[in-house]
Amino acid sequence: MSNLIGQSLGRYHILEQLGEGGMATVYKAFDTRLERHVAVKVILPQRRFSEKFLKRFEREAKALAKLSHPNIVKVLDFGEHEGLPYLVMEYLPGGTLKEKLTSQPMPWQEAARLILPIASALEYAHQQKIVHRDIKPSNILLTQSGEPMLSDFGVAKILETEETIDLTGSGVGIGTPEYMAPEQGMGHTIDPRADIYALGVVLYEMVTGRKPYRADTPMAVMLKKATEPLPRPRQFVPSLPDFIEGLLIKALARNPENRYTDMRAFALALEGGGYAGRATASKLESGKRGYLHAKYIGIAAGTLALCGVLTISVVGLVKYLPNLFAKQSPEATPGSPGQAVVTETEPINLPTSSLPTTEPVFSPSTTPEVTSTWQQGKLIYIQKVPEGHAIYLLDLKNGGDPQLILSPDSSLGTYQGPVLSQDGTRIALYVYKKYTLTTDATPYSSSRILADCTEPSWSWDGSQILCRALDGFLEIVDAQTGQLIEQFSLYGVIPAWSPGGGEAVYASSGNDSSTVICRFDFDSQTTVVLAGDKFENYAPSWSPDGEWIAYQSAETGGMSQIWIMDRDGRDGRQITDAGNWSRGPAWSPDGQWLAFVSEANGSIGADYGEVFVVSLNSGESYQVTHTGGNVYDWRVSWSK
Repeated sequence: MSNLIGQSLGRYHILEQLGEGGMATVYKAFDTRLERHVAVKVILPQRRFSEKFLKRFEREAKALAKLSHPNIVKVLDFGEHEGLPYLVMEYLPGGTLKEKLTSQPMPWQEAARLILPIASALEYAHQQKIVHRDIKPSNILLTQSGEPMLSDFGVAKILETEETIDLTGSGVGIGTPEYMAPEQGMGHTIDPRADIYALGVVLYEMVTGRKPYRADTPMAVMLKKATEPLPRPRQFVPSLPDFIEGLLIKALARNPENRYTDMRAFALALEGGGYAGRATASKLESGKRGYLHAKYIGIAAGTLALCGVLTISVVGLVKYLPNLFAKQSPEATPGSPGQAVVTETEPINLPTSSLPTTEPVFSPSTTPEVTSTWQQGKLIYIQKVPEGHAIYLLDLKNGGDPQLILSPDSSLGTYQGPVLSQDGTRIALYVYKKYTLTTDATPYSSSRILADCTEPSWSWDGSQILCRALDGFLEIVDAQTGQLIEQFSLYGVIPAWSPGGGEAVYASSGNDSSTVICRFDFDSQTTVVLAGDKFENYAPSWSPDGEWIAYQSAETGGMSQIWIMDRDGRDGRQITDAGNWSRGPAWSPDGQWLAFVSEANGSIGADYGEVFVVSLNSGESYQVTHTGGNVYDWRVSWSK
């Protein structure tokens, strides 16, 4: 079956062909059940597979479907039609990075902006024990707003079997020789460093306008990689900064031992070498922001244990922050100007299981007697609109239609993670891997860039913001000026400030590719793991009294569900059911309800759904938004 246009693979009606390679064909299709466009990748339409292969395909497809990262194209479904295995993925109409390349050098700043999110996606996948194996410009898709998305995760692994290896016609296995690491091309065992090499080739091509090695055949390309030195990047672009050339030389080292140890080290080198600092400098020169930027250098990957073994606190020393993590000289006196005070703590051991499984209380059809009303305070959320992401506010107490707070702004980027101040008058939000914005919680407000950090959380009095620095570590900034107040070597995501102000909870990478919920005490500089095991624990949120924490977890299956536990990680219980994913919980002002995003009643695609609320006392639930499944799942916020 060479052409599927006009035919149906289950519920997917094939509309047109988007691309074709040696191992698969990609089609645009219409999902007749959910009424949306999707991309369908049909594997090797000219060859039927054994039952053993199809079972392996199903197993690997399920693993890929569990990947959840803002820069990974989501696998939505998989199946087999008349012996043809296929994957169903998000459809992104923005084209590919390959189409953006013009054989001319791209400004290195623009290349870095596109590569860094892909490095983040690969770091996440490597933590899940998945190596991509086929990174190339055609596998980096672009959203309509220009955000890069990595596609075809693990597809090379699915195909790399005895019955398919002879169909590549290249003699070098599955993958693309121009971007493939030398050890992969020679059939050796590979690890995440093969992906570092491939991403390095993509960056090389972006900043020089050419691939590093050229030849007439795949085998000739691989031979050059094994025998010839890397052509110096500045040979083609003399103005290329030294740190970019050095990064490429290291990433494209022939011996994996000479490359970056992991993808995070690669990303830190790209950010720390000058990209983040120079971008900030240009914005300061144009007068668009009034804060000081701290550039962190010298942080080696793997120096932090779970939730942070080493804690560094810096107060009032903003001008010394460029050297914050550099080694102190032997004669330096701890606590003297320009020197960080370092406090070591004991490593933290993960509990084997901290959450007992109980019957969930939420279902969209649940309607027992209520004990309090959900019509209180204000709630904000992100809604997908044709131009991008918009911020909407619902006045639940007084009723009325959703109010548009911020329209999409392509000059800033895609909005994520809005959070209300406790008095309900201000909103902080962020643009992925760029900066935090603030605005008034009134319709058609204007926003301003506050600081070079993301994933903000207000202090209870609204004077400060806890956020995630661009290097991944947590910091506190002034909510008015954006000036750095304090910085901690806690590598975490989606932090939430406690009502009392003395603690924070956040998610962090754990053991065995898990994510865990941690609680950090600002005064004692100690960290406690509250929830963790070999599954997702994410997006924690404090109850107004500071005694309970809501979060999303995949403990009971592949889909995220809403859980709550007390502040010490005890008395955990599952709140939502396992039939649909539910994410990004927020507490009501009275602490009796939870709001969250779920696909329970419609979704336009991965990571989108509707806002629901559920009573923690009675189990009564309501669907709050009715957008056609367009609400983004990256946290909602509920305040007075």
